[in-house]
Amino acid sequence: MGNVLRVLPFAFLAALPAFSQDSRSPESALLTSALALGESGSTESTFWFDPGRIDMAGPGLFSDSRTSLTASEASPATDSFAIGPASLAESLEPYNPPLLPCACGCGIFEVGNGSMLPQGQGGLLFFEWDYQDQNHNWSRHHRAPADDNGDKLLWTSFFRFGLQYMFNERWGMQVDAPFAHRYFRRDDGTGNGTNEATEWTDWGDMRVKALYTGFFKDMSLGVDFGLKLPTGNYTQEGADRDTELGTGSTDLLLGGFYRTPLSADRNWNAFFQIEGTLPLFTRDQYRPGLEVDASAGMDYQGIALGNVAIVPFAQVLLAGKTSDRGANSAQPVASGYQRVLLSPGLELLMHPFMVYADVEIPVWQNFRGDQLVASALFKLVIAFSF
Repeated sequence: MGNVLRVLPFAFLAALPAFSQDSRSPESALLTSALALGESGSTESTFWFDPGRIDMAGPGLFSDSRTSLTASEASPATDSFAIGPASLAESLEPYNPPLLPCACGCGIFEVGNGSMLPQGQGGLLFFEWDYQDQNHNWSRHHRAPADDNGDKLLWTSFFRFGLQYMFNERWGMQVDAPFAHRYFRRDDGTGNGTNEATEWTDWGDMRVKALYTGFFKDMSLGVDFGLKLPTGNYTQEGADRDTELGTGSTDLLLGGFYRTPLSADRNWNAFFQIEGTLPLFTRDQYRPGLEVDASAGMDYQGIALGNVAIVPFAQVLLAGKTSDRGANSAQPVASGYQRVLLSPGLELLMHPFMVYADVEIPVWQNFRGDQLVASALFKLVIAFSF
């Protein structure tokens, strides 16, 4: 079991490069075939929920076959909620790429907190601060000229307030609400080399998850599942849809973790974590890509200073996201990526308090199109257990 779980994060991420390819590529055709709802033979069926077309006698679900409907018939209304993902490689909306694409890739902050994995009945209140300064342009595997991207700078401070509570050794829940401050600067489109900037502070998308850790008595293996709710602001003036603090979508959250001692005295330990975000209900012709983030790390718990345990750790983070879709996205010009980051860090444990800090440094990146990236990401967590 342990060997299988150690391989899972890497196998999952290995499949993602194909997901972010152009919709006409053979790789994305395979994805379309595998994930399309209601597929039968060569006909791909897509379902959406349109409030303007609800039949009082039916559930409000409509199906179209792309082999029989015209493009105008297959495009849902702007204010409709899409039920999906019908396909991550295709979009019902017409494609009109915006001029100013930029990706955020904030899901990497959701993995890597090894000390926050459930370990027994009780609760954990936590505050998390995450920061990234996306200040240089990147295309494919290398840095690209800044003039190739209309976006010039995107920096964000995330403030995440959360509660994790295990009702017993099997079941628990976690809820967190992010609040963020963001600054976005881009070319103003006048051709004079001048920029315009937008700066705002608002709520992000709340995450609600159930936790199950009943596989083993030591709670070393667990899974989580839940929803990311569209509570965040996704209509900020001066920002593109992929630079908004909220996505406007309701997403399915699926993940899991595994930890195991590496030495007989249990001072050396390994931990693994994986989290996936799959958009279900989308709006305003924007569907964020499927995102998968994983971590594999080890720590040493044999250092103490008085009653304070000092735990150094190191981890490898893997992140991948498919291209966003829809008329209001940058698809497929400048969205979708895969990357690997190395992250050293330190935990200070003095029950019932915990302080966790790390820095996450990219060592390999593959970004589709021109996107702003950060040279390092920072995380700080302060928690109280009860």
